[in-house]
Amino acid sequence: MDAILVDLGRLLLKALPTFFLVLLLHFYLKHWFYKPLEKALEQRRQATEGARQAAQASLETAERKAAEYEAAIRAAR
Repeated sequence: MDAILVDLGRLLLKALPTFFLVLLLHFYLKHWFYKPLEKALEQRRQATEGARQAAQASLETAERKAAEYEAAIRAAR
């Protein structure tokens, strides 16, 4: 049992550099890759939503004007 624990301790000790390398890579990618990507995707979403809202407002205005014109035509008859 003691030999297994000693071997396990050596294995974990050898794995520490890999663990820290993966941890470092995680924070590096998070800062230099994921944050700019997230920012670009948010700007893209905002632009899409802005265009969608403008189109919806134009559609509502057109429908309102069409209803006014139809009411004016009915009143003229």
